[in-house]
Amino acid sequence: MSRRLNSSAALNARINGASIERLVFLINFKQKFIQMFKLDFLNSVLMIKQRKILISTDNAATTKFLKFFTLEPDDSLALAVLLDAHKKGRLKIIGITSTFGNTDGNTSYQITKKQIKFSGLNIPVIKGAINSGQNNSKAADFIANKIRESKEKIILVGLGPVTDFAAVFRKYPELKENVDFFIVRSGPYLVKKYWYLFSFNAFKDIESAKFIFQLGGNKFSIGKEIFSITIKNEVVEEIQKIKHSMMKYIARDLKKWNLQNKIFPIKGYFSRKGNMCPWDLIWVMYLVEPNLFKVVKENNHCSLNIKSREIFLESIIKRLKNWDNPK
Repeated sequence: MSRRLNSSAALNARINGASIERLVFLINFKQKFIQMFKLDFLNSVLMIKQRKILISTDNAATTKFLKFFTLEPDDSLALAVLLDAHKKGRLKIIGITSTFGNTDGNTSYQITKKQIKFSGLNIPVIKGAINSGQNNSKAADFIANKIRESKEKIILVGLGPVTDFAAVFRKYPELKENVDFFIVRSGPYLVKKYWYLFSFNAFKDIESAKFIFQLGGNKFSIGKEIFSITIKNEVVEEIQKIKHSMMKYIARDLKKWNLQNKIFPIKGYFSRKGNMCPWDLIWVMYLVEPNLFKVVKENNHCSLNIKSREIFLESIIKRLKNWDNPK
């Protein structure tokens, strides 16, 4: 009788132990599933619902340094993709603000206005900060008013230093509740502390970058994968064949930019053997084709990882070529 009781107790203990393990597994699985569902759901919403976005850019297309060297054309290409999505009703750009970074703030403003004029779209362009830490630009007031007036949450897209975004939320911290998420450039995640400061845009205004990344709310960013997509001269030639006046305006110096990357060792390293790295164009693709990315939840942001470089590059070229398609 005693043996039977002992055997029964041991069996019950094993069953209970297995039940606890199964329960722990189910709880962990549920948490992971919920997180995956949230990210997949956000991707689905981005694909089917027109979202409102505000863009801050340090656009430097066609700008020359020392009368010969051309400055980074990536912002103009990023804008071209977003403007195409706006034109097709995939998203709604409610305003673009200029900032300093690749060039000075005044030049960025003039270039962006010209690009919008060539696009044929009616989108307001507002002059933003011209130096780090500026808190009183017209752009900051414009952004605050747009966020406040909107019945829907807004996506903030930072293609340059986030000076104007920081100015808004320093003055009106309550407005962060009306922001869906930020999408910006960050540094490599292998840097454990202040990883988000290890990027060109952040270096231009470290305090503002630190403020935005420590601000509550959702943030999507891309780190080391910024170097994984390059545009060869053959692809540049395809882009330069696009006949739309806006594309002709922003693409005319792309070959020269690739040449500079071959001449200068540092540019050659970061842009992969002299091929252009389209920097800002890469992460804005999440807004128009989120399924190209795997979204990984980090501590206080979502990391965007590219699934297939080949498919990603094909999609970029396709969307730029849309400017020759009237539909």
